[in-house]
Amino acid sequence: MKKIIHALVIITLGFYSIYAQAGLFKKVKNTVNEAVESAKPAVKGTASKIANAGDDVVDWFKTSGNTVADYAEELAKYDNILIQAWETGWSHSDSLEYVGPLSPADHSGSFNVMTYNIDGFPKEIGGNSHEDTESISAILESLALDMVVFQEDFTKHDALISNFTTTTYPYRTAHWKGTATTFGDGLATISKFPFNYREYNRVQWNQCAGTLWEQIIGTSSHPDCMTEKGFSVVTLDIDEEFQIDFYNLHQDAGGDNKSLAAKKTNMAQLAEYINTYSAGKVVIVAGDFNMRLGALTNTIELTHLSTWIDFLNGTGLSVMCIEVYDNWENCDAAGFDKPDHILFKGNSEYNLYALSIEHAAEFGEINKIDTENGLSDHYPLKGTFYWEKN
Repeated sequence: MKKIIHALVIITLGFYSIYAQAGLFKKVKNTVNEAVESAKPAVKGTASKIANAGDDVVDWFKTSGNTVADYAEELAKYDNILIQAWETGWSHSDSLEYVGPLSPADHSGSFNVMTYNIDGFPKEIGGNSHEDTESISAILESLALDMVVFQEDFTKHDALISNFTTTTYPYRTAHWKGTATTFGDGLATISKFPFNYREYNRVQWNQCAGTLWEQIIGTSSHPDCMTEKGFSVVTLDIDEEFQIDFYNLHQDAGGDNKSLAAKKTNMAQLAEYINTYSAGKVVIVAGDFNMRLGALTNTIELTHLSTWIDFLNGTGLSVMCIEVYDNWENCDAAGFDKPDHILFKGNSEYNLYALSIEHAAEFGEINKIDTENGLSDHYPLKGTFYWEKN
């Protein structure tokens, strides 16, 4: 299916680039309509998205002054990205089958959690290389963490799990590769604690902002609508009696008005889901929220704060860094004013306590923002919890 989409996009956008440069916009529209009609049996609702992409091309030529030669380079980039997005549906991650809790009931214990955005978009739009993703995999295998959530696991999932053993990370969510026009949701969870990957719940956000073409031509910083970003949840068996609903999320990435509105709507969507699906349960929510909690130096950060307050008050969740450092000012001073966070709450039977939080030093030069040798454009955030039964 994605091969059909890919061929249609390249042919259609090729016509757009030629006709738009010549000023024959009416012929462009007719060409798109013909392509859409011929493709309907195969691509159904996808046709309108391709037509919209063509309109973007026309606008680009009208406003930018670029030539067909200039556009050819952008079209080749678009072509390579679509090639990487050909595969659709689910793939297995070599998880063990769920057989129930493995540990007898206990009264207390500890475990660690990591959230890591691995920058898994295609390299053509700034994503990680296959080799860097394999390096991330090797480091994680050596760390033998208790539970990890990933974001932006879009096009390099096989590389991400390439070094994992079932001794270290026996339980893993299946990988959603997306539909004919998306990269999937980019979410993945691995754990030493048992969970049933067949009961893995993933939910797409109600809103998004930014397309792939808008990013390529510079009118949007993030192609969120080319993904199926949202959140997921698995139920972990810590022991025979103690379970945790473990959430993974990736929020909209932009700072424009559409993105800010999407974030507010999406966090309200997540709060409603948690309050229904995980009512009365112990909950951990980790991921790339794409929202800072501190600074408050501009309208974007003030809007984020309003969204945060509504979400935390509505769910009863606590921010791990604030619990460790007492307040956000100390968190900020310690270097944790980032978009990645770990939230949590206990219930009437079990208490959760945040013991420590850190940016995992084992990854070395970990951030591409700080160094060209970094493995991602995010820091891997690691937290340690202590739990006890009431």
